[in-house]
This record gives sequence, C-alpha cells and structure tokens, in this order.
Amino acid sequence: MTNATRDLRLVLHHRDKVIVGGFPLRTLERVAIPVAVIKRAPPNRTLDCLVDTGSHLPLLIPHEKWQAFADDIQWLSAEETANLPPILRESEGAAGGVLRYRFGVFALMLCDPLNRRYPTYPRVLAAFADPGTMRGNPIIGLGGGLLDEYDLVVSLKRGEAWLKYVGDEPARG
Repeated sequence: MTNATRDLRLVLHHRDKVIVGGFPLRTLERVAIPVAVIKRAPPNRTLDCLVDTGSHLPLLIPHEKWQAFADDIQWLSAEETANLPPILRESEGAAGGVLRYRFGVFALMLCDPLNRRYPTYPRVLAAFADPGTMRGNPIIGLGGGLLDEYDLVVSLKRGEAWLKYVGDEPARG
C-alpha cells in the first residue's frame, strides 16, 4: 500500500484456494469497500460494496438493502429520468437476468477503518434495484463517477487491494 494520505484500503475476499492440474485457483475472488449510508437519524448503515470494474453505475443497491434507509433517499423525478437511454433503465446481470432499478440521491462515506480515512460525499447518485431483481451485495462501479479520482490497485500475491488517489493528477487521454 502506498503512503498517500488519500488512498483507501479495500477488502480482498476469497473463499478457497484450490489446486487444479497443478495450478492454484482462488474461488470467488472479490474486492470490496465498506460504505456508510449517512442517515438523517442515527445509526448510519454500513454496506459491504463489491467493486465492479465493468459497471457504468456509481452504485447499484439491492432492494432488501436500501429498504433500511428508504426515507434518506431523494428520488429523481419522472422528468429527470424520462429521456434516459435503455442502458440506464435496466441492465443485464453478469450471470444473466435483467436488473431493473430507479435512480435516487443520498449521502455516503467511503470507509477505510484501518487507516482511519472516511471521505464523505453529501450527494451521490445511485441505482436502487426493484424488488426481486438483485440479491447479494451492493455494487460500486468504477465507471460510474464516484471513484473517478482513484485508480484501483490489486496485489493478489500480497493479498492487498486499495484505491490510489490520483485526483490531483492531470487527466489522461
């Protein structure tokens, strides 16, 4: 991990290491970051969000997770979402199936308790899944804008992952 004061340590999850034909395979390798939903009335709610390198959405939160803080979501109006392209109305999950969602705004904090770093975002756009269309962990997308000031760094050999802050660097190509 770098020593930069704005880098964020991530959580590297995996179930097992299995040897297949002499080759090591890690099953269910996942990179996650804890996200605290900042609620108007305490306590805040923490979500273990999986980092999705291919997602165009800043956050995609399953119905059973966002129900716990529904009163803290400011829903976008029908006028604000009327002309969205189809890809921003529903998405196909990596394992198939259609995910339907609606957009809203809420406050959150990215959490790195190991290094005691908690960058706060008072207004974040997120996609909130319709009932029955998504299960499991919320997804935080690298392509959705929320993490644009960071580069994802993963070292499987060391068992570490982090978001390296590059917000002060000039944009590349």
